[in-house]
Amino acid sequence: MFMANFKFIKMFCVAGLLLVIIGMAYHLRVSTWRMQEKEFGKPLMFTLESALLFRYANLALQDAIPDHDSVVEYPAGVNPAHYFSLGGEIFFAKIYKICASLWKGIPDFERFYRYALPAYFLILSVPALFFIGYTCTSSSAMGLLLACWYAVALPAVIRSTGQEFMRENFALPILCVHIAFFIYALKEGKRSLFWLSGLLVGLAWWMWDMTHMYLYVLAIFMVFWQIRWRWCLAVIVPVIVITLVNPYLRFHHAYTSVPVLVISATTLINRYFDGKKAVLLRAFSFVMLCAVSYYSGYGSDYNHFSELIFAKLRFFNTKPLDPLLLSFNVRVLWAPALHSATFSDILKNFGCVLSIFVIIILLIFRKKTSYQLFEKYILWFFAVFLLFYVLFVRVHVFTIIFGILLAVIFWRNTSTRVAKACVFVFFVLVVSGEYTRTLAQRPYMGRDAEYSSLRELTQWINDNTDRTDPILASYNLAGPIVLYGKRSVILQPKFEKSGTREKYHKFLETLFLNSEEPFYNFSQTHGARYFVYEKGFSWNKSVYAPAYCMAISSDSISETLAARFEGSHPGLHKFYPVYENFSFTVFRIVSSEEESAARACFDKAERYLTENQPEEAETMYRRALALFPGFREARLKLGTSLWIQGMKEEAHKQWEIGRRLVVN
Repeated sequence: MFMANFKFIKMFCVAGLLLVIIGMAYHLRVSTWRMQEKEFGKPLMFTLESALLFRYANLALQDAIPDHDSVVEYPAGVNPAHYFSLGGEIFFAKIYKICASLWKGIPDFERFYRYALPAYFLILSVPALFFIGYTCTSSSAMGLLLACWYAVALPAVIRSTGQEFMRENFALPILCVHIAFFIYALKEGKRSLFWLSGLLVGLAWWMWDMTHMYLYVLAIFMVFWQIRWRWCLAVIVPVIVITLVNPYLRFHHAYTSVPVLVISATTLINRYFDGKKAVLLRAFSFVMLCAVSYYSGYGSDYNHFSELIFAKLRFFNTKPLDPLLLSFNVRVLWAPALHSATFSDILKNFGCVLSIFVIIILLIFRKKTSYQLFEKYILWFFAVFLLFYVLFVRVHVFTIIFGILLAVIFWRNTSTRVAKACVFVFFVLVVSGEYTRTLAQRPYMGRDAEYSSLRELTQWINDNTDRTDPILASYNLAGPIVLYGKRSVILQPKFEKSGTREKYHKFLETLFLNSEEPFYNFSQTHGARYFVYEKGFSWNKSVYAPAYCMAISSDSISETLAARFEGSHPGLHKFYPVYENFSFTVFRIVSSEEESAARACFDKAERYLTENQPEEAETMYRRALALFPGFREARLKLGTSLWIQGMKEEAHKQWEIGRRLVVN
């Protein structure tokens, strides 16, 4: 009876401590986005792709996500279910509707999301980390320690504050639960747990397409370590079903991806072969299936990412100064969002876990310790994701999970009680230090964006343009323009389809030519009425600049059309500025209809001038220029009509403006 009561009290205390950890971590995340909101304005704007995704979440509230959305990538439009791995958007919209029916004073959806996202993230991931720690060490204290470490670790916090609407926030908690069940399944050998873990990793892939990076590493793990074929089957079958059911994964032929093909082949090989022969067959099939997948439907959509990995390896993780050494796809993708980690980044985010990893490796060679399969799984995933982190900082969301799980292996290799106590105290100090560091980093966790200029820009677009006016702007502005400016955009940031990448290539190519006409033709082909120019396009000469993407030399940038959009905009014919702030300039694009009407007015003015009626001619010239401000001939002839009327100073002014207009 006493033991039963003790177990109940222990469970109650553990549950209470988990709630305290969740509450502490929740406050950490909410206070972070509130600090950003206080600095940059309320509500804090969503930027880049997250603004597009939040728009779809808003549409999901009204069950109004269209089958074909012409607002994005106008005029062709996109099928949202095919271009964006929608899942979390619909889930949060449904949760909001349920809460709204129960609570009349519920805040608006934007506020609800920012408060609900950290709660969702922590309620799933924190118990999952506790479960791993407890089942692998039989210690509630270690389980609580792992849960607390992940809850406050900087790489885990920085991406889950609710500042942005990111799909990884929906997928990572599910992936944590998958990892918990997969490790327990490897430890206990229960097939039902493998089925459950397969379903969970499939759901995570549904929520976030970059989950395939985890699946790639899992596939290679199954190639090099002998996993029972029934276990492999239990993992891959739910994944295949989800690739066939989910519209995004089905559209991109995810069932032909490397992880799906390799794990399926591994299942068959392990069914009929074992030993060295099975290893050789798995390795051979891996190489062959990588080649097959490269030319498959999934490969054609995601090969640009493989291209980037090979380029980073080829140039030792340093972007070359000569852009001609890289393809256009790699030049664009090798952006700050996918930049490489420096040595200081590694020490800052993974200094402690890296030291634990080194100790474990030394133990392997010194003691020749035989690790269980689940321990090999943790070591393998941490080692691979640490290498990936060096190539892509964004992979820290995976690296931190397996880095923290190294503590399990360290604990299991500590034999005496005194040693375990020392290790536990060390981990407590590490977690305390991590919490203090994360707390201090809160003011610096925001997106590097010009929030003030962006807010002013989208407000101006919303107030001063027609709802049917499509906007041409770089892909990084597409989301805010659609969400806050409520206008259609020509370019969008989801680059998986080759057509989207080709359109952006054409945009930059024509922008960096010397003539205005090709860029004007591009804008007219896609029906643009306004062009938003991001200041710095022409003078930014870094390896991340648009000029680098088009391999434009520093000497010739000043001669390009992009340079004419800077400053006083000299020599522009069919683009005239209508709004400007610190970071952006908006140009109205003269349509072909406006140009035709302007030429008709010009012809009338010419007749008036030949009939010696300069006043009437002036009126028609000005009318032509109102329609087409860059009409060079009309500008010069307006000066002539003013000269005839004796307004010589004004005439000289018009002639000077006309002479500055470059002849295309």
